[in-house]
Amino acid sequence: KSFFVGSFYNGQIQRMQAGKASEFLPAGQDGLHSVVGMAVNTAKRLLWVCNSEAGASQYATPETTGKASIHIYDIDNKTLLKRIAFDEKAGHFCNDITLDSRGDAYVTDSFSTTIWKVSAVNYVLQAWVTDARFGGEGFNLNGIQLTNDGKYLIVNKMNSGQLFRLAVSDQSIQEVKLSRPIDGGDGLFFASANELWVVEGFGAKKPGITKLVFSNNYTEAAATKKIESTKFNTPTAVKVIEGDLYVVNSQFNHLFNGKEYGAAQAPFNFVR
Repeated sequence: KSFFVGSFYNGQIQRMQAGKASEFLPAGQDGLHSVVGMAVNTAKRLLWVCNSEAGASQYATPETTGKASIHIYDIDNKTLLKRIAFDEKAGHFCNDITLDSRGDAYVTDSFSTTIWKVSAVNYVLQAWVTDARFGGEGFNLNGIQLTNDGKYLIVNKMNSGQLFRLAVSDQSIQEVKLSRPIDGGDGLFFASANELWVVEGFGAKKPGITKLVFSNNYTEAAATKKIESTKFNTPTAVKVIEGDLYVVNSQFNHLFNGKEYGAAQAPFNFVR
């Protein structure tokens, strides 16, 4: 019954309970730069965190840009159980995480052509799938979600508007046939077996939350509804709880394009 929300700028993590925020981890603890995607293992009470540096956090230096790691925390003790660093020979951006029924993690990397996997048993990071279609300029792979039956991973590619289906059993990749490209695709969330909500956020002409309805084999998806609101301020993540959508406002337009949009305005929030 908690939300965890991370700061892209100062590496802080807040915990929201009953509408009230409290600090879960202070800014920059354990080397956190930009907190990006997170996932909760409810059974083991673990918080998985993507920690990255795109050159936009308050700690950014030329030496740290392109560095990334995965942090695993004990929720009850707020202690770091494991820090898993990405190879430093090439640029990485750990963006989003989803967990399967065993607790294994699948992770997108926006700066490389690889989807990574971390075993819940030994916490070893391995390249799970590498494909040239995942590459490009700027931010590539972004949101990732496991289908409700556990058979497929759905990932979006932010800069091209594409969506891919990856079979867990054999790692085969198929591009999903969309009724239209996803504009500025970010966080994903399955509200039901065939209904996926996708954030169209930073870089989108009209930011909002779009509902995709999939075919039974997840090879096709139609955009059937889009929610837009003046309360959205560059949305980045979405969750659906008991029929309500909860949306994190990132204010990325202000962070990455301050000359045009001005400085970010407190308070930061997420909306229902």
